[in-house]
Amino acid sequence: MDSEEVADLAVPPTISTTPAAPAASAAPTSCKKSRKKKEKAEAREAAREGGDEAGRVEAIKGLTRAGQRALALGAGREAVGCFRKALLLSRDTLSPQLHRACAFNLGAAYVETGKPKKGLEFLLQSQPSELESGDHLGSLYFSIGAAHEGLQDFPKALECSENVAGRAGATQTSGRAGICVQMGCCYLGMREPARAARCFLDAAQTYAAAESPEAAAVALSRASGSMLQSRCFRAAEIARVLARCRSLCESIPDPALRGKLYNDIGLGYSQLHIFSLAAESFERALGLCGGEQGQDRRQEAALLQNLGAAHNALRSFGTALRWHRRAATLHGALGNRRAQGQCFGNLAYACSQLGNHGAAAESYLHALQAFRDSGDLQGQWQACEGLGAACFHLGDPQKSIGHYQEALILLSHCQEEAQAIDQELFNEYKFSVDQLMELAGLSCATAIAKVGILGDRRGSWHGGLSWATARAYPPSSFTTSQPAVLVICGPGNNGGDGLVCARHLKMFGYQPTVYYPKQPSKPLFEGLTTQCKKMDIPFLPEFPAEAAFIDELYGLVVDAIFGFSFKGAVREPFGSILSTLERVTVPIASIDIPSGWDVEKGKADGLQPDMLISLTAPKKAAMHFTGRYHFLGGRFVPPALQEKYALNLPAYPGTDCVLQLT
Repeated sequence: MDSEEVADLAVPPTISTTPAAPAASAAPTSCKKSRKKKEKAEAREAAREGGDEAGRVEAIKGLTRAGQRALALGAGREAVGCFRKALLLSRDTLSPQLHRACAFNLGAAYVETGKPKKGLEFLLQSQPSELESGDHLGSLYFSIGAAHEGLQDFPKALECSENVAGRAGATQTSGRAGICVQMGCCYLGMREPARAARCFLDAAQTYAAAESPEAAAVALSRASGSMLQSRCFRAAEIARVLARCRSLCESIPDPALRGKLYNDIGLGYSQLHIFSLAAESFERALGLCGGEQGQDRRQEAALLQNLGAAHNALRSFGTALRWHRRAATLHGALGNRRAQGQCFGNLAYACSQLGNHGAAAESYLHALQAFRDSGDLQGQWQACEGLGAACFHLGDPQKSIGHYQEALILLSHCQEEAQAIDQELFNEYKFSVDQLMELAGLSCATAIAKVGILGDRRGSWHGGLSWATARAYPPSSFTTSQPAVLVICGPGNNGGDGLVCARHLKMFGYQPTVYYPKQPSKPLFEGLTTQCKKMDIPFLPEFPAEAAFIDELYGLVVDAIFGFSFKGAVREPFGSILSTLERVTVPIASIDIPSGWDVEKGKADGLQPDMLISLTAPKKAAMHFTGRYHFLGGRFVPPALQEKYALNLPAYPGTDCVLQLT
């Protein structure tokens, strides 16, 4: 769902004509010649306006008042011009404190108008010496903190906020609450949403005590969002915060702010799966959304879309239809094709649940075209999947198969995105190889052992098929006396995934045996090998020479030899191993890609597994897979990365780490 952001709580810079900051030892930065000429001209003009010492001081006061008025009216450039003239005049006064106060005012104005780097330059020029009064240090540290926050230097911004909190000037209620808000923003920037939530909650309590319901409600809204993001709070705690925010909304006179808060509350309830309250909040927000301005119309479209999605979740599909249609029409009028496609998808799902598969197919076609226009691959494959289901119900299996094949091809285009995400997981999010290997191996073992359902997927914008439950390879299905599994591991990370898979299969009641002919002498792989051996998982010294031996001894083979990055000719002993595997009759489950396949073209005369477990995203070769079971595994991509890369992956059901695709 598209959400309308609530405006940040902002504390305006403290503008003063009294000494607020000390002289700085930093040297002035270099400027271009044109800028120097401009400053000289302004200095000459300021000198003419100022006259003698008393006249200059009065002129500075007048310019400061004019700058304050300009800031209050949102005229940032005019305010900066006034404060800059005041600073130029102050250079010729006998009061260094006055000069530093003017530098502080100019720096704070730059921060307020979205130029934190420039503002920080002047704020640092206004730091007091140890011998001078620190009465105004609270305002100075607050503004410097805001500048660092604007520069995304969150630890430094947090340090400044803590300095403010420890000063007497922070004893005023609004000051304390503002500091809590700024600290919360810093913690969010540092990816510590739980600590941010507590700061916002403290701010809300302080604002409520000061009888400022608008500020308290916004702080509570931000707190609930941070609590949801952190996943450290119980649903009941978050619901209480949302209820408090909701109760404050009625006392807020500004309808625009009240509408944005109700929308945020609705989104919060949606994430808690309290869809009845979500729908009620969205309707209240919609009633406050009016006017013909573009922003109001975009907000209205988002609310209509949210309302339809909430009613889909409530399974009140008849009511949902009108919201979907209105949302699709308005998004189309605004030129937002991607959102319009989402609305058509929601509409199609509601129609399918009401048994109107013809209308569902028509809406899925509209959704597919909208997603093509906007370049949304995820939307395209979901629309194709929906079309496949609709055609199946309409009695056209050939069209249904064609749409499912197109969906699989589109899903395979996620490969490059998945590779980029892997690199960012390592470099930016500091995941380690063994962490991701553990999650991948667990996914593979789960796919083998678990009941896989192609069921009711309502995680994003439409549903799926209601197919029968399909168990892959339960231990009871094995014809051998024990549920014996042969896990064949290659020398790279795919082999490591196989070792983790073997360990988890043992925990799931299977009897795995590992063949690991080329064991790397690296601590990671040595550790994985030791873990298996300590769990009494045997390692074969030699590979069975005949396929018939494998058929007799094992009920399943796990292919963990080569991954998608493998290129070139297959060397021994793996060439002979793959040749033997091509002749076995027991099922083979391949991890990420069948070994020996080209990552895009597959290999028609190569290994043909019964199961494929794609990790992170299906590779292009997956479109050539003809086995019975295709699973997607590797549920470890953080939501922020999925959003950044618009990762085109389906929603996993519930708490599952795998999703059955076919």
